Amino acid sequence: MTSASTTMGSWPSRFGSGALLPVALLLAWQWLGTTLGTPRTPLPTRIVREAITLIASGDLPLAILSALVDAQHAGKPSIKASVPAVPRGANPIYEPVCSDNYA
Repeated sequence: MTSASTTMGSWPSRFGSGALLPVALLLAWQWLGTTLGTPRTPLPTRIVREAITLIASGDLPLAILSALVDAQHAGKPSIKASVPAVPRGANPIYEPVCSDNYA
């Protein structure tokens, strides 16, 4: 039977090996994004810099709320019709005409 001190004594090595993959992925992401050189690539350093800016200015709650509202409205269909409707009392000259010509 192993003692608790033996099991708990190895947590730094488990933490080190467990943190190795995420750190390697972040470094690879940063390197690849920098190598590509596109300004729209979200680099980890840019993300951290913007997070610090939002936290310092107090705009983080508003930014989170705005992102949630945008995500909620992203799946909804547009209410407006793509073709405007003609009012009932419109002048006959403005009535829609079918102009399909498949001949």
